[in-house]
Amino acid sequence: MLHEAAYAPALWIIAIVALISARLSGNSGIARSVAVILLNWCAGIAYNILTGEHHGWMFNIIIDTSASVAILWRPAGKMQALLGVSYCTQIAMHGGYGAAKLFGSADPDKYYAAITLVAWIQLLLIGGWCVGIWAGDGIRRRLGGYSPLAAAARGGNLAEP
Repeated sequence: MLHEAAYAPALWIIAIVALISARLSGNSGIARSVAVILLNWCAGIAYNILTGEHHGWMFNIIIDTSASVAILWRPAGKMQALLGVSYCTQIAMHGGYGAAKLFGSADPDKYYAAITLVAWIQLLLIGGWCVGIWAGDGIRRRLGGYSPLAAAARGGNLAEP
């Protein structure tokens, strides 16, 4: 699973920013999605520590299916739907790796690299979602004023409210 030196801090930093964004905007979809990603990562790390198995494709199918169901249950928008699709992609990768392993042609390094790439894409999606929240009118309304990010997104003058 993802225990790389760069991924864990990135996950926690993005999670904190996303939870602040959720609180300020009232967007429960991003809070639920971040919670699911964190729980999924923690479950994978716990499995790796307890079993010593770093390519537990069967366990990954279970936790990623649970994650995709939790994220796709009444998605709050396109970003949340894309996150759910990314988990479905990982489930397909786990199944493909499992099938290849049964036939003796599995490459654990390629499998790990592929699911790691999708995990980074998930973080980028959460980050993009945060930018959308901060640039959008939701934060501006909550803070009771002008948002230079929202003005930039609309192509307006950044200095004037």
